[in-house]
Amino acid sequence: MASSRPFVNTPSTRIPSPTRPPRSSARNSEIYSARPNTSSPSKHLEPNLVAEYGHSHGTPSRLPRPRRQHRPSASLDISPSKPKAKQRASALVPPSPVKTQPLHIDLPAPSLLPAPIPRKFSKRDPQHILNELASLIDASDAAKMREYLPLDVMLAMHERELMEGAARLQRAKSIKGGQATMVSSSGPTGVFGIPLRQVSLYASTKAVLGGFEHDLPIVVFACVEELYRSGISTPSNPTPTSPSPNKFTRRTLSCSPRDPDPVHPRLSALLAIFDSPTHKFGILAALKDEVSDDVYALLTTFLSRLPEPVIAPLEIIQGFRDALWIWCVKPQPGSQRATSTSTRIRIAQMLLGLLPTPNLSLFVYLMAFSCQVLEVRMRRRRRESAARDSLACGTGGISALEAQLLALERELEGKNEREKEKRKIVVRRR
Repeated sequence: MASSRPFVNTPSTRIPSPTRPPRSSARNSEIYSARPNTSSPSKHLEPNLVAEYGHSHGTPSRLPRPRRQHRPSASLDISPSKPKAKQRASALVPPSPVKTQPLHIDLPAPSLLPAPIPRKFSKRDPQHILNELASLIDASDAAKMREYLPLDVMLAMHERELMEGAARLQRAKSIKGGQATMVSSSGPTGVFGIPLRQVSLYASTKAVLGGFEHDLPIVVFACVEELYRSGISTPSNPTPTSPSPNKFTRRTLSCSPRDPDPVHPRLSALLAIFDSPTHKFGILAALKDEVSDDVYALLTTFLSRLPEPVIAPLEIIQGFRDALWIWCVKPQPGSQRATSTSTRIRIAQMLLGLLPTPNLSLFVYLMAFSCQVLEVRMRRRRRESAARDSLACGTGGISALEAQLLALERELEGKNEREKEKRKIVVRRR
C-alpha cells in the first residue's frame, strides 16, 4: 500500500547504494524534494536490503533502476515429472550443432633444416693406405704390391698434388677478388688434349658427389648434366646414341689411340667454346638447345683427346690396372684372403684411394653416369619384352601408360634418325 505521508528527507532514511559512492546530503535533498511521490517506494526495494535496514515502505530506493526488464533464463534442470515445461525449455534453447571431425591428411612436413654442407674431399697419406692394403692381401703378394705400386712414385705424386691443390686454392681466391684471369698467358690455353691434372687447375667446376665436394672439368660436367636432363632423365629419350658405344669405357680404362671422328660444324662450334679462355672454357655456356648426339660427341671428344686414361696417370697405369685385376676382379685360385666379396671391395677402395684427386673425381662421376645409362637401357628392354609377350599371348602385360611411353620413344627415335639424315645431306652439299 502506498503511503499518504508527505515525503520527509531525513538522514536516517537514506539507503546506501552498493554500486555508487554516497553523494552529498545537500545534493540529495534537492533531487528528492523536487521529485513527486507517485508510487510506493517499497516495490523498488530489494528484499535483502529491506531486511538489513528494517524499512519496507516510506523511503524510495536509491538503487539504479534497470534500463530494461529482466527476463530469467529458462532452466535446463527440469524435473522429469514436467514434460511440457521440458518441451518449452528445449524450444527456447537452440540445439547444439553437430561437431564434425575435419579431414586430416598426413603430409610430410617440409624440412626447415638447411642442407648439409658438403665436405672437401682430401686424400690420405699413401704410406697409410699401402700399410692397410698389405694387411688385406696375402703375404706372398707383398712383393707384387711393391712392384705394382712403388712407394717412392706414390709419395712423389702425392706431394705434387698437394702443391697443385695449394696453387688452385690461391688462384681461386685471386679470381674471386678480380685480380687474375681464368688462365695465365704462360700456361696452356686449351682443354682438349691437355693432361687432366692441368685442366683441373684452370678449367674446373665444383660438384657434390656422395656428400663430398669435387673439382670436375667444366666440359664434362656440362655435358653429363645436360644428358641427365634431356638424354636419360626423360622416358621419351632415355639414352643418347653414339656410333661407337665402347669408346666411353675404352677411354676411361685403357690408353688406346685416338679415334678419327668426323667433326661436323656444330660440334666444331662447341669445341671452340669449351676450348677457349675467352669464353671461360664454357662455364657460362648452355647446352639445353643442343641435340643429344652433339652433347655426347662433345663428351667423348674430350675423353678421346686426353693424353692419358681417366682412371690413372701414366706413371702407375700399368701396375694399378694389374693390381685391380688380380686382387679384385680375378683373384688367384690359391689365394684365401682375397676370395670374399667384401675383401675385394675393400681392396678396390684402397687402390682407388691411391689415385690423384682429379682422376678419382672424374672416374667416380663418369661411372655413376654409366650406371644410370645402363639402368635406363635395362628398364627399356624389360618394357619392350613385356610388350612383346603381351601381344603374343593376347593379354595386357603392360599398362596403358607404359604403352604410350613406348610409342613416344619410337616416335622420337624416328625423329632423331630423320634429323641425322637431314644433317648428312647438308654436309654433303657443302
